Amino acid sequence: MSEPTKPSKSPLAKGTKRAPTMRVRKSKKAPQAEPVLPPEAQLVDEDETRGEVLEFANAIDTYKRNERKPFPTWGEVLEVLKRLGYRRSA
Repeated sequence: MSEPTKPSKSPLAKGTKRAPTMRVRKSKKAPQAEPVLPPEAQLVDEDETRGEVLEFANAIDTYKRNERKPFPTWGEVLEVLKRLGYRRSA
């Protein structure tokens, strides 16, 4: 005698059709908008500030090397700025 076959517990038993698979499209990232600066900020001469930026970056690098600190605190950054001669204007 042959044993009766058990019904399959699978949702896709013989004779049933599989539902169509839906594919999800990956959306493209939106292009990053350029920051809009106020008109007075755009009037600054880049050549003039480039030297100051390099001087500040070099001063920070020197401080990090001398103090053996890869990440100075904001207070230490302010100290470097003061050594460069920057003062708060009222």
